[in-house]
Amino acid sequence: MFVDGTKVEANANKYSFVWKKAVQKNEMRLQSKARKKLSELFATWSLGDYITSEQLSQALTLLEEEIQAKQIILVSGKGKRKTSLQRDYEELQGYLTRQRKYDQYKSLFNDRNSFSKTDHDATFMRLKDDHMRNSQLKPAYNLQVAVESEYIVGIDISSERSDVGTLKPFLKRLRANYGRTFQNLICDAGYESEENDVFLEQEQITPYIKPSNYEYSKTRKFQRDMAFRLSMDYLPEQDAYRCKDGRILSYRYDTKRKSPSGFESKSKVYQCQSCEGCPHLGHCYKGKYAKKIKVAEMFDKYRQQSLKNITTEKGVPLRVNRSI
Repeated sequence: MFVDGTKVEANANKYSFVWKKAVQKNEMRLQSKARKKLSELFATWSLGDYITSEQLSQALTLLEEEIQAKQIILVSGKGKRKTSLQRDYEELQGYLTRQRKYDQYKSLFNDRNSFSKTDHDATFMRLKDDHMRNSQLKPAYNLQVAVESEYIVGIDISSERSDVGTLKPFLKRLRANYGRTFQNLICDAGYESEENDVFLEQEQITPYIKPSNYEYSKTRKFQRDMAFRLSMDYLPEQDAYRCKDGRILSYRYDTKRKSPSGFESKSKVYQCQSCEGCPHLGHCYKGKYAKKIKVAEMFDKYRQQSLKNITTEKGVPLRVNRSI
């Protein structure tokens, strides 16, 4: 089975974007103002770190009852003087309107960083450049197509910006539709990840995924570049690496990274004791401190296996056919 994807522009206004970080920043400012105002009006209230819409609504109800009890007439327009109680009421009303808007926005993100106001399912993605080579950021969908023996066997629409996050749900849907899995999967480098490799191994699917550094790894520059770990010697008995100057990068600690889907990958960090006086300093490592590298052993193992698969007599024509 051959899988590839493309971005399809959504039928939505390209200026209707809502960004997650902007919403979080504006909500933080709103929370600070609302907490300060509520503490002034209701000193006996115990306010937590987060002011909910229900708390703001409750405060508005209390102010409205006070306005009615004092028989205050709400005024508006030029030349009308508002009472302090009316100003407080209108201020809280504005806070409540904005907080409800932010609550709605947060419910629409669904692990995304953006969405369109006129099409909530569309995500802003970087599309291919137009004929003037202008980079385009527009609301779009990620269309995935699976082909086997020149027949389209599956289509999937996703709001994921990258192809990496679309592979697992797409394959699960195909398995549910056909009641079986395909034996071989041929993809480009955009689908390479440790999470996808683990899933394919569990499903007993042979991956033919070109590593993202495949073309670059064949160049002389890659072979000479000392900044890459592949140019160092690994010392298994010490669990350390030796650079070209003979200095040892010993194991220091593990670091973990969690994907949006919840998959956790682990990497090992190796660091040199000191790079002071090294003749390669500035070429091998341009930082101020000792050189540090990060090694994802499981990911490297899967990458080597995929590289081996695509270079076999069976893998080469499959990779050529994928382009076709």
